[in-house]
Amino acid sequence: MNTRFKLFLINYLGQRKVNRHSGFALPMAIMTGLVIMLVGTTLMIRAQGDQTKVVSQKAKASSMAAAETGLTRVQNFITQNPYLAQYSLVDWQNAVNAPTSATAVSMMTNVVNNSKQQSCTYKSQADSAVKTAILAQMAAMTAAAASSQSLPNPDSSNSALAPYYQVKNYYFYPDGTAKVHVQGKAGADSRSLSNIVTTVPVSSGISTNPTSAFPGLWVKTSLNAGKVDANVAYDCGVNPSKIVATLGTGFTMEATNIPMPDAPTTPTTNIIALTFANTGTQANAIPLQSGTRTLPRTADITSGANRNSAGEYQYTLDTITDNLNITPGYKVTIYLNGNINLQGGKKALKHQCAGVTGCDATDAKIIGKSASGTLHLGGNPSICDIFFWAPTYNLDQNGGGQAQGCGGGPNNNGIYWLNSFTGGGQGNHIAMSQSGSNWNNMMSAVTFPSKNKIGSSSQWATVDEIYTVTAPTSAEQIQIAAIRGTTNVTQVASQNITTCTVPNLVGTSTASKTAATLLTAVQSALVNFTGTPIGTSNPNGASNTILEQSVPANSVVPCTTAIGYTYKLATDTPVCAVTVPASAGLTKNSGGTISVTYANASNLTISASGSGKVSSVSPTSRIVTGSGTTSFAVLVSNGSGTASVAFSSSCGSGTASSSF
Repeated sequence: MNTRFKLFLINYLGQRKVNRHSGFALPMAIMTGLVIMLVGTTLMIRAQGDQTKVVSQKAKASSMAAAETGLTRVQNFITQNPYLAQYSLVDWQNAVNAPTSATAVSMMTNVVNNSKQQSCTYKSQADSAVKTAILAQMAAMTAAAASSQSLPNPDSSNSALAPYYQVKNYYFYPDGTAKVHVQGKAGADSRSLSNIVTTVPVSSGISTNPTSAFPGLWVKTSLNAGKVDANVAYDCGVNPSKIVATLGTGFTMEATNIPMPDAPTTPTTNIIALTFANTGTQANAIPLQSGTRTLPRTADITSGANRNSAGEYQYTLDTITDNLNITPGYKVTIYLNGNINLQGGKKALKHQCAGVTGCDATDAKIIGKSASGTLHLGGNPSICDIFFWAPTYNLDQNGGGQAQGCGGGPNNNGIYWLNSFTGGGQGNHIAMSQSGSNWNNMMSAVTFPSKNKIGSSSQWATVDEIYTVTAPTSAEQIQIAAIRGTTNVTQVASQNITTCTVPNLVGTSTASKTAATLLTAVQSALVNFTGTPIGTSNPNGASNTILEQSVPANSVVPCTTAIGYTYKLATDTPVCAVTVPASAGLTKNSGGTISVTYANASNLTISASGSGKVSSVSPTSRIVTGSGTTSFAVLVSNGSGTASVAFSSSCGSGTASSSF
């Protein structure tokens, strides 16, 4: 191959190689640009997504905070109005929107009565004022259920995050819990919703002690005394300037957190009526022991007729004007219908616990029942370890010396809960000295107003937007009505209730014992009651009082069960009685006449027989009818000794004696 051809071939091949790479740079540049555009677009989309997510998170946080705020407001509402915790939102709404309906009237009557027992603010107000105040608070809460309520917006520049809340529901259940459903949202039209449902325990009872230190002296209106050796309490609505006393070392003075509890209702069973002036053998007398009236009476300890389930011997008494002794070791409760007047002669009202294990001042309770009673103390009376529970009584004292019957201590020992306390404690004397008891003992001795205690939220949960709290079932509604005391026969009939709890009928009146009225009275769902009267075997039948029932109280039985009961008729024939004087009044070496009193007799034979120095009794028997007295002539033989005549009858017996 010649040289010229070789050079041509080399040149040709070189040009072809160069031409094969021509045009590659432009596609590469285009591809690189596309990649850069895709990366930029992705970053832009991601940034926009992050921004949306941030906005959504802020809206969710705002709606959740709104729901939590709404829940707190509901809890504050039922804490401030604890008795309303036993009602549901629908009940609140009905009371506000239909205040004259029978259901609303019944509810508000219960709410007002209970609120006045629990609040010092409400205690002194008229029922109408209390009702108005509570309805105003309910109106605000029901408004929060009717529509969304706005809350302050922490980001005023962004209305989309403005928080709102709405109370979707509040239900009370018979197991003592309430369920609250609150919804929060961000922005008036926002779709960012948060739903919170929580369970709140609602228990009944006294939440805290009325005072930090147990008070030996508690007054409702005023205290004006000298030296007082007791912790002093006064109702929280009282002006402190009306509480004047010099406290002994270590004692405190403070306002209570609830009003003084009202005195309890006098029971209708297991109680005996006494007359203070009577000290003989009459049924209503307080016999003397060692020269002093003493309770409980020996006969009552033997029979237990007036001993209640707590072991207390219960009495009603018209007044106290002289010495009275309550034996330590026994529990005695006196329902006093009149006044106490211990003036002159160093009279004593004694219950001395010293040396008696377990003895407490609350074992001897005097409960004042007069609407405006007085305790007048003068001339150095002795009062030892007595608990006076008398919110309507005013105490005044003068003389103020040291006690003669309490071991030489201050003349007023015990616990005094009164309307007012005036006088005493001047010079070296002490107006009143606290003795015995503490809050633990007092909780069982005193009926404090029941106050619903609102516990901490439990079972907190966020739920779907479509969630609804289930309303109590028909059976649960009946149980709730019983808790509130509003059960009625219509509810029982209209709801398919099959089992019911038997009420305690004993001690209640048979008046109108039809199903409808009985259910309201005893808070039961039972609908069948039949009564059987007992005839003249019960003395002085009073208001058809039920004595016993065929099915025990608190038994769970089918609601169709017939509950029989027996009762004594108001028209019962009074039972006859014979009263024999303890002292025969006979004359030595002669004798005399003994008069026996009888009442409500019908051809009654009263027999008499003598013993000891009695030589004869004439007649040995008499037949009497109606009420009156009959006399027996007694001859006594000469000499010293005892002459006794024993009288016996089917209506009473006794022995009259004289010693020479």
